[in-house]
Amino acid sequence: MSDNTHPATGIAKAAEGPNMAFIADCLRNYAALLDSGSVDSAGHCFSSDIYDAAQQIEESETPSPSPHVVGSELPKDIVESLLAIGPVEWGVSFTQSDEKHASDLLDTLRITREFFGVTDVETGIHGVYLEGTGTVLAHTGMSPNSPQHARILVGAWNQLVEIAKAQATATEGGGE
Repeated sequence: MSDNTHPATGIAKAAEGPNMAFIADCLRNYAALLDSGSVDSAGHCFSSDIYDAAQQIEESETPSPSPHVVGSELPKDIVESLLAIGPVEWGVSFTQSDEKHASDLLDTLRITREFFGVTDVETGIHGVYLEGTGTVLAHTGMSPNSPQHARILVGAWNQLVEIAKAQATATEGGGE
C-alpha cells in the first residue's frame, strides 16, 4: 500500500509512461518465485507463460525512432516556452474574402508591433515551411517569441514524421 510520501517509481511513474523493462523484470521475478515454490500458484499462472509474456514485452518495446530526440529530454528553453504557453488548439478563421484576410493580418501585425514595441519598418515573419522550399505551412508571426514558436512546431512536426516513417517501415516489414 502506498503512503504517497515517496515519489512514484517503476510502473507507477505515470508521467513517463510504463517502464516496460521494469514490468518484464517483475514478471520474471514472479515466475522465479513460482518456480521456487515460494508462492502458491493455485493454478492461475504457469511460470513458462509468465516468462513468455516478459519476452513479448521486451520484444515489442522499441526505442524512439527519431534521431532528433536524445532520450526524452527537450532543450531547457523549449521546455520553458512550452510551459509558459500551455496547450494549443487547431483553429480556423472566419470565411471571408482574401482582402479581408489580408486586412486582418495587417491588424494582427499592428497589434504585435504595439504590444512588443517593434519599431523596425521591415521585419521577417517566422513560420513553418516545407523543407527546402518556400511553401508555408504556418506562420508564427514577427514578435520576439515567434522564432521559438516556429522552432517548437518544426520539432513536433519532424518528430511526427519520424514516427510515421517508423510506423510505415514496421507495416511494410510485416509489423502492425
